Amino acid sequence: MFTSSHADKLDLMGEEVNIACSRRIELGPNQVWIIDDLNSGFGLGPKAFKAIVLNAHQKGGRVFVTSNTPYDKLVHQMFGIKEEEELARYEDRIQAMFKILHVIGGSARQAVAWHQSIEMTERSALEGKLQNAIARQDFEEAAKLRDQIKALSK
Repeated sequence: MFTSSHADKLDLMGEEVNIACSRRIELGPNQVWIIDDLNSGFGLGPKAFKAIVLNAHQKGGRVFVTSNTPYDKLVHQMFGIKEEEELARYEDRIQAMFKILHVIGGSARQAVAWHQSIEMTERSALEGKLQNAIARQDFEEAAKLRDQIKALSK
């Protein structure tokens, strides 16, 4: 994940730093763009990503991207590539622009995620299965699960 200290260092080097977090993007020559967590539902859309990358290719600049998605899949998704001919054309233009770094390890965000504090007990697992059985209208299974939950309560 890029931090403000990364942006500050690039700024000190005389680079114009832009962090893609808004829907309004002003493109220019020799810009530096930081796009964090590109693959999330809250990230930048394909149209803006494509515009930023092609702008950096045509007018100079740098684009730093973090994503949990592998490079090939990301290029297909973000450039909307459907045919192999199109893929070859884009790869020819942008392949040299990307330096792929595979980072392996855990995440501080995972360790403190809200769901980590929820303990999955046998009872809560059975209650979840009971809700699913009722939703499927499998009342025979629901009755068995209800009896198992009652047995745990004793």
